[in-house]
Amino acid sequence: MFEEARRSVYSARTFLIDGVMAGLARVAQETMSTIILACDTRVPEALGNVAISVTIAPFTADDYEPFFADLHRQPIEIERLFRRASQLDGHVLTKLALVARSAGAEANAAIFTYLDQEQLKSNLSIADIRVKNFDELYGAQELVKALERDLLLPLENVKLAAELGLKPKRGVILHGPPGTGKTSIGRALARRMGGKFFTLDDNANPDRSGGRFFRSVEATFALAKLNAPSIVFIDDADILFLDGQGQGLYRYLLTLLDGIIGGSENEVCVVMTAMDVSTLPAALVRSGRIDLWLEVELPNATTRREILEALIAGSVQERVSVTGLDALAALTEGFSPADLERITEDAKRQIAFAYKSGILTSFEEALQLATAEVKRNRSLVEQLPSEQHEVDVV
Repeated sequence: MFEEARRSVYSARTFLIDGVMAGLARVAQETMSTIILACDTRVPEALGNVAISVTIAPFTADDYEPFFADLHRQPIEIERLFRRASQLDGHVLTKLALVARSAGAEANAAIFTYLDQEQLKSNLSIADIRVKNFDELYGAQELVKALERDLLLPLENVKLAAELGLKPKRGVILHGPPGTGKTSIGRALARRMGGKFFTLDDNANPDRSGGRFFRSVEATFALAKLNAPSIVFIDDADILFLDGQGQGLYRYLLTLLDGIIGGSENEVCVVMTAMDVSTLPAALVRSGRIDLWLEVELPNATTRREILEALIAGSVQERVSVTGLDALAALTEGFSPADLERITEDAKRQIAFAYKSGILTSFEEALQLATAEVKRNRSLVEQLPSEQHEVDVV
């Protein structure tokens, strides 16, 4: 109740400006004066019938040019700058011009470095993300190819996309069993896009956080539009909508996806992950809102071997024979990449403990014991009622 009352007061206070503007309008009429008002949202209702409204269109590449007109010795790559960041305002362009003048012959390099470090910032720390790139997504070559073609190419190669009339997919769903690497794909996208990757706060409950959550969502999309072309990543979307939760977020996303239709907003792509797409609202995932469905599958034997080989690379690599790896790949049928990571970590701990206690154990044996433990735990979980199953997140 308190939250509802607070939101009501907040909404009412947003219209106090109308009362102030009504008073100013009367004073202007009485004194035969003119009010010049600059605003970045709606025109106050009190002035709507008496004011002349003029909309200033967003900058084009030609509008960027005057800010760098005096840099004759090192011409700025205006078209490249506009493709990289098409929503810059006069304040930022003025800063960039100062950076360019200070850098001399390295003006262009300095501008793009400044953009990436100071202006085009994600709402998460890219440096804190576990290192992931597309080369580490074993067995996902076709999926990566689809992302490169349908999402990243139009976002990263704006000039080529414009020449060919290409547009990035508006909405993408990555779906598949838990632990298959959906979140890892998000990490790879974050690394690739840098300051043009944004994520919703997955720790917030939209139905409990109320207005705070939705203002956070709105701010996230505002940043994404400002830094377009960009990606907004929503992890575990099916959990958000589980058992009817997140209805407010559902309606909000419908509005946003339907609104991403022109200008920079057309270069903002929403990427969602889900374990069970059948729980997602049908209206949210219909064609026109979600245009690209990518299934993230459990790895086959060949891929499991590649993953195991990568996970044991280094100090313990020589402790596992080729035949041992092949046998383990066959033994781990139905394992996800997260399962494989767990058994290698558990095996390393067993080896460390055995070394400390003086009991010699082969690493291959430790891997087999860890595999058996994972299978035992999985069989116990499968016996629980479905509502008690824990969500496994990579």
